[in-house]
Amino acid sequence: MKKEFSILLIFLVIAGILIAQVLIRKEVSVTIEILADMDFTLTVDGQSYEVHRGEDLVLIITADYINDFDGEVMLSTKDVPPGVAVTFDKNPLSNTNDPVTEETNLQCHMTISIATNATIGSLTFILVGEEVGT
Repeated sequence: MKKEFSILLIFLVIAGILIAQVLIRKEVSVTIEILADMDFTLTVDGQSYEVHRGEDLVLIITADYINDFDGEVMLSTKDVPPGVAVTFDKNPLSNTNDPVTEETNLQCHMTISIATNATIGSLTFILVGEEVGT
């Protein structure tokens, strides 16, 4: 009986240490799935990231036009979990040049903000690109 109690106690201590390590790290694993129309592709610099609660993750999104497409691409998200906000610094993306920087508008920054009370663990959301006017 004493031996079984000792083994149970050791198991509970180890389990407690593992749980404490997860809670201390406060990491959230972010995975992004991409849906795009057939006339363009969307790429993000990577698709799986680690970020701490209370922090922002800023990624670059690039639209690559195919099939002679020359329209605008509207970005949105689906299935974003509670405690997470996603914003874009440019939307829609287009093949025109910025009048100030003269750079193409086919890239933007996507900011993923993880609240301090967001669930620790893995989260997935969908990045959607749609042709404007369809």
